[in-house]
Amino acid sequence: MRRIVVVPCAAWLAGLGCAALALGGATAAALLAPCLVAVAVPATAGRGGRTREELAGEAAWTFAPALALFVLTCGRGIVGAGAAAVFLAAFSVLAAGLRHALGGGRSGEGLGPQVAATLALLLLIGGVFAANPLVESLQGNAPVRQTVIDVAVGWNPMLVLGGRILGIDLMHGDLMYSRLSVIARYYRFEIPAWGGVAAGYAGFGAVAWLAGRRLGSARGGA
Repeated sequence: MRRIVVVPCAAWLAGLGCAALALGGATAAALLAPCLVAVAVPATAGRGGRTREELAGEAAWTFAPALALFVLTCGRGIVGAGAAAVFLAAFSVLAAGLRHALGGGRSGEGLGPQVAATLALLLLIGGVFAANPLVESLQGNAPVRQTVIDVAVGWNPMLVLGGRILGIDLMHGDLMYSRLSVIARYYRFEIPAWGGVAAGYAGFGAVAWLAGRRLGSARGGA
């Protein structure tokens, strides 16, 4: 049982540590953490284990990124590191829940559910770029355009983690403002408080996980 917990925690600590070295700092690695979760957690968690060991391993791989992020950002203070860890843990629950639901609560469903979950999470992260043409096409419908902007910005884990926890305004950085996002240049937006976003991630992820488990039980009983 100890190995089930130690291995994922050590792997994530090593991964984020290497990212920090490659990117030139802990803050850059912390901002990259949601992208890593989007790729890695659907591959390692949310697979519908039924034994105590399988469930413990699933939980360890789901929450190890948050522990690693806490260690990585503890130089900013315990409160900030704790907030970052809680936020990433909630996003990891979303990642695991999506994988579990798309796989129907079963681990032997091939790569399809894993890839689908990863793509959905990456779309959430990259929505601030993908929304550019939609936002520009809605010039005559301001309420709908603002809703698209609020979703693209307000549910983006990198923007919320950076803007509300790490104190980094990514939307007004040179790359986003000048090149990648029309939202950053021309439109009104607001990054919401991280607690509400984290609660949304965790709530949706938990519902998805339970739905997948229910579907898996129904299949098993059929």
